[in-house]
Amino acid sequence: MREYNTQMALRDRELDTAVKETIAKAQTVEAELMSSHREEATQLRKAIGEKEDDLHRTVQKYEEVLQVGRRGTRFLHRDPVSYSR
Repeated sequence: MREYNTQMALRDRELDTAVKETIAKAQTVEAELMSSHREEATQLRKAIGEKEDDLHRTVQKYEEVLQVGRRGTRFLHRDPVSYSR
């Protein structure tokens, strides 16, 4: 009977050790995934920021073009006689 109890205790310890190792590996994988996710999220935020900056510059350029165009059409509407000569 003692031998049986000893074997059962040994199996319990082996099982306990295996479970602890599995948990440790899972925690390592989880930490790596979290780190990878943070890096990807940071890269995406950076890319989004760059696109927003590009969009802002494009909007500014179009606004400048529109303002120049409006000034030109105002000039044409103010002095139509000079163009008819």
